[in-house]
Amino acid sequence: IMFQKIAAKFNINSLLLTFYLLFVWMTYIFCNFSQNISRLLICAIASFFPIYFVISYILNQLQKAIFTVKNTNNTKRNLITYGIFTSIALFITLFLYFGFRPGFFSVDSFSQIDQAFSGNYNDWHPVLHTLLFFTLPLKLSHSIPFIVPFQLILFSLVMGYMGMILCKYAGIKYAIGAYAY
Repeated sequence: IMFQKIAAKFNINSLLLTFYLLFVWMTYIFCNFSQNISRLLICAIASFFPIYFVISYILNQLQKAIFTVKNTNNTKRNLITYGIFTSIALFITLFLYFGFRPGFFSVDSFSQIDQAFSGNYNDWHPVLHTLLFFTLPLKLSHSIPFIVPFQLILFSLVMGYMGMILCKYAGIKYAIGAYAY
């Protein structure tokens, strides 16, 4: 009963995020600036409530914005939105790819290519990542240079899906803002 009264007064999500941020910030300060524990503890206690109230306000506003928007189940509109957002991402990434050839392979990439060719997967990288981003393009094209454009296409498809979902649940303004970021 006592926990329920406390939980009713304080938003548990705000509390958890506040504790997390304070832990990260105090660890950063401890490692880089001051190893005086008493000062850090005073700083953490003094900053707890201002941080908590700011986080509570932000989360409350987000909750209002997200849960007051209607879910539109217009399939045709969703597909058009998906196509537009995917096309924008694909155009930008392919423009940069063909204009500047930014794709390159790091040492990790060569390890994943070796795993894709040999079929012997290890825990150097997650197996699903290696299968999706290296093995699949190699099986489809039998060409190493196809890996980067394939990854750009997958990225564009994911960005299109993100834009469609944000537009569907939060509206076009939020979708464009998040997409542009």
